Amino acid sequence: MTKYFNVTVMERGKKRLELIKAENKIQAVKIAKNKFSSGMVTKAVETSAPLEESLSNFMAGMRKSFKAKIPIDDKISTIRQIAVMTDAGIPITDTLEDVADNTDNKKLKEIYSKMNSDINAGNSMSDAMKPYVDEFGQVALAMTQLGERTGNISESYLKLAKILESIRDNTRKFKKAIRTPMITMAAMAIAFTILIMVVVPKFKDIFDKFKTDLPIPTQILLKLEWALNNYGLLILAILI
Repeated sequence: MTKYFNVTVMERGKKRLELIKAENKIQAVKIAKNKFSSGMVTKAVETSAPLEESLSNFMAGMRKSFKAKIPIDDKISTIRQIAVMTDAGIPITDTLEDVADNTDNKKLKEIYSKMNSDINAGNSMSDAMKPYVDEFGQVALAMTQLGERTGNISESYLKLAKILESIRDNTRKFKKAIRTPMITMAAMAIAFTILIMVVVPKFKDIFDKFKTDLPIPTQILLKLEWALNNYGLLILAILI
């Protein structure tokens, strides 16, 4: 993991601070010594990343999170196809080429074609898959490495397909289980909003006519109504 260090350098009797990017303090000192050969490194202290770097990483993470995901059914289908073809004794390069040609998913077609090219260039299958861990997941990489060690990609990929199917089924069950409570909560939120925005102000008018102080619960609801009127859009924007 890359870190940042404030390295103090003495050069021609003057002290200055340099920001060095390195994996650890020892490496940061070595980099500083090579960079400022005429000076002397006196201290290296780990610090936070500069604002520009933090913003860049944040934006990269946002772009990554909004990137279109590959449907899990498409991944399961291609993984099962690889398992069947390798079990039949078809070379992995021919298998990946055939899988890339037959899948309708453009992203998977691109990935398998690139993996095939990397394997033809001398890389292992797991090395070819590493750039696509975000698309396939760490489990897929681990099962690929297991298949290479045991010499049985077919068995590893059949197990991988079953794991992904289990994840898919459990995800669907979870979404189905929380659907009713979410609908109920949404309906309650709408009803409460209508109560605050429409019903409570009418009570205020009634009490004003009789020149009577409002009950404390009603005063609280009126403050909530004021907050919704003034900050509702802001709260909504934050939540979105």
